[in-house]
Amino acid sequence: MDYVRNAWLGENMKKDYQTKDIKATKTKKVEEGVIFEDSKLYKFVWKGETHGFTKLENAKIALKREKGE
Repeated sequence: MDYVRNAWLGENMKKDYQTKDIKATKTKKVEEGVIFEDSKLYKFVWKGETHGFTKLENAKIALKREKGE
């Protein structure tokens, strides 16, 4: 009996998913080597890795080191 009920629920779920509108999520596109603020942290992306700091000054120092300046 449970199998029949689960199969029926599965078919209803398929119908629901077929009729739902799916919207694309908005993703933030961040330039590499640019410092930005996110959730009280100062972050930058360098070579695909995100680095986060609590102070802007520290983020600037670290970015300069990564760039080799």
